[in-house]
Amino acid sequence: MFPAYKIEESTIKNIVKNNITPTDLSKKINLVIYYRSMKTLQLLIRNNDKPKPRHLQQSHIIYEHTCAIEDCGPQKYIGITRTTLSRRLTCHLQNGAIKQHYTTKHKTEVTRNTLEENTKIIDKESDPRRLL
Repeated sequence: MFPAYKIEESTIKNIVKNNITPTDLSKKINLVIYYRSMKTLQLLIRNNDKPKPRHLQQSHIIYEHTCAIEDCGPQKYIGITRTTLSRRLTCHLQNGAIKQHYTTKHKTEVTRNTLEENTKIIDKESDPRRLL
């Protein structure tokens, strides 16, 4: 809250009082101004009843793929995507570092199932500018 909030409150109340009349003249208009803290706002946003998107349908994420072939060791690929994870994994099937790793090191083709099982979401950022 800023120091001049009382002045703005009275200005808004005066505007409503001078320019708005109730349709029923026996009634009176009463303006009540509420303030919410950011903490309260965050709690309200979390009470969303929409179902959470499935793992592969999430976007604006940082993800990690770990090679599950035993002789490989803990080879990991970390990437970011603004599209859905499903779409990004489809791109990895066609070309890129993950496909190159499987073809050069293991002499095998990477499958969609392998990508889905060994890829996890590390973090999610709804603001695309902050994703990097």
